[in-house]
Amino acid sequence: MASIGWVALALAVVCHLAKGAVRARAWRNVLAAAYPDVPIRWRSAFGAYAAGVGLNSILPARIGDLVRLYLMRRRIPGASYPTLASSLLVEAIFDTLVSALLVAWAIDEGLFPWLDVLPRLPSIDWLWAFHHPRAATTIVAVALAAGIALFAWAARHIEAFGRRLAQGVTILRTPREYARRVLAWQLVEWPLRLATLGLFLHAFDMPATVRSTLLTQATQSVATALPLTLAGIGTEQALLV
Repeated sequence: MASIGWVALALAVVCHLAKGAVRARAWRNVLAAAYPDVPIRWRSAFGAYAAGVGLNSILPARIGDLVRLYLMRRRIPGASYPTLASSLLVEAIFDTLVSALLVAWAIDEGLFPWLDVLPRLPSIDWLWAFHHPRAATTIVAVALAAGIALFAWAARHIEAFGRRLAQGVTILRTPREYARRVLAWQLVEWPLRLATLGLFLHAFDMPATVRSTLLTQATQSVATALPLTLAGIGTEQALLV
């Protein structure tokens, strides 16, 4: 405990809360464009976002995002899950771009395992289907039946479903509004995100250089894209070790 930098830790918490507040503002603006006739409070968006982040830190597969959508659906009369889900894609555009650049940088610097590990990966035995024809036939039949059922359902519901998905990304139809009400907030959020990581590293007496901070963020980006464990535990360590 004596080695913890309490000032840096306090600043990290402040930056983390500010990051969440800014992120919630951007998402609230996306939802406001999707539901222009419904007053949407920033406080509701922030509460749902905070709950989702908290659950994502203790549950795998980003289950917290589902809770986030559930909470907002209760706050927006007439809201649908497809619309709320597609609203997350709007904020993911810039995040994906920045994350991809960070991961590409880490790979180029040789900080991530890459092509050198591919020869050691297990290969797929495609002869299994010929060795087990009955099981393979059953799997193919089930897959075909599921595909036919899905197609039949889509033929009846896809138009309405598509309209609801499109509603969630309404703000993208006006690039100026997207830049002003979403992208501008994300341009504030990302420096806060990196500052949070750097301060946490410093608080726990770890290297808090620009390079180490960017690498930590790159590993978190990969863990977010592959949400197989609690809060990315294991994925991040595997990339860093």
